[in-house]
Amino acid sequence: MSLATYLQKAKNSTYLKAGVWAIGAEILVRAVAFLATPIFTRILPQDVYGDVRTFESWLNIWAPLLSLGLFTNIEVAQYRYKDRFEEYTGSVMLLIVLLGAAFGSLAFLFRQQLCQLLDYTGAMLAIVVLYSAFYSCILVRMRYHRIRLAYKRVTLLSMLASVPALVIAVAACLYATSHGIDGRALLDVRVISFYAPIICIGAVVFVLVAMRKKVRPNTGYWRYAVQQSAPLIMYQISLQILTQSDRIMVKSFVSSTAAAIFSVATTVIYIVEILHRGFESAWIPWLYARLDKRDFATAGKAIVLVMAGFAAIFVPVLLAGKEIILVLGGSKYLDAIWLLGPMLGGVLFQFLMLKLADIEKFYDRSSAVGVISIAIAGVNVVLNYVAIQMGGYMAVSYTTMISYLVAVCLHLPVVRRVAPELTRYILVAMAVCGALAALLVLAMGVYALPSVLRWALIAVLAATGAVVALRFLRSRDAT
Repeated sequence: MSLATYLQKAKNSTYLKAGVWAIGAEILVRAVAFLATPIFTRILPQDVYGDVRTFESWLNIWAPLLSLGLFTNIEVAQYRYKDRFEEYTGSVMLLIVLLGAAFGSLAFLFRQQLCQLLDYTGAMLAIVVLYSAFYSCILVRMRYHRIRLAYKRVTLLSMLASVPALVIAVAACLYATSHGIDGRALLDVRVISFYAPIICIGAVVFVLVAMRKKVRPNTGYWRYAVQQSAPLIMYQISLQILTQSDRIMVKSFVSSTAAAIFSVATTVIYIVEILHRGFESAWIPWLYARLDKRDFATAGKAIVLVMAGFAAIFVPVLLAGKEIILVLGGSKYLDAIWLLGPMLGGVLFQFLMLKLADIEKFYDRSSAVGVISIAIAGVNVVLNYVAIQMGGYMAVSYTTMISYLVAVCLHLPVVRRVAPELTRYILVAMAVCGALAALLVLAMGVYALPSVLRWALIAVLAATGAVVALRFLRSRDAT
């Protein structure tokens, strides 16, 4: 196959087009968030910034819980309700809003007790309920458009649900700090100014779907949605606990300042998550097509190559970590560089864990996915507590990496039962991840070198990568 033919075939691939749009949307959204981070870290005191990021972590746990994770079953439902799919998604959105109204009523009745228990202001409690309902509506609609391959609409919704909120939040925080507002009042300003626009966008999406007469109560749809979401809701919540518990526990057991430093390091991780989230949109349908055809060799080799590819991206990110941290937060956040190695290693195992979970879902092993996720979330919380007590908050990054490694080891026997042909490829991928994770941790020693040497090393790696890519393309052209 000539290179021109190969590129033309790739250009016409539905999966590639889906992936490009998804990655583009993630880059646009994350780029705005990335650019906003240096502003927030400089205009907000460290303790307030730490409290904001901790609240965000809790919100990522509350949202799937209060919405019952109903947005997670949309992909499966398309096969059952092919001709009534938009009507089904509209009915699910109605159920989510009704759940929000019910939880909102309870939250209002017990607002004083809940605010005291959670250490929230009244505004923060209201944001939890409203965001859980209306942002979940946005997620339902985005998944609907993604299934329909309407990625321009997915990109538009992604931008509307993030860019206005960030712009308004920056303006509000600048105004507040210039007028002497600080402490809990400043925290309220940051939370309300950011989440209120997202809630409004979600409400508008709900109303627009309702105007199309697609939002109707249907107990049959609701019963199916709850039945499908129930096995995965604990998976979603456990995954969020596994992802967000680090910052929450650092803030609770150490300080808001330590949580702020931890959060800035986490922002660096978003750089690689941009690519992964977009990649997943194209990866899952491609993987399921291979599994459906029992083309295990192609799927297995792809898993190994994907993990090696992400690992290759992580190395230059780590090498440039010091400069990235300085841009994001300035010198007062520079301690965050010593978190990057284990964090990147942990994300590498996390990506592999998600690949194995995708395989299990294809073979209807969602219950196994949920059980393993719950177990690992519990393990992570215990290890984090021990790590904080014995080694300080920075040790948490290592325990999270260990937790993801344990998760991969627990998923392996399940995958071996449902698709034994993939076992050897997964073992190779685990070896690749293990070796690269160790390298990433050890590579933090480069921060002791002069900056010019680090950047020279980055240049050498970039040149080597370019040579390898050119040789790969030439070999494909020759075949």
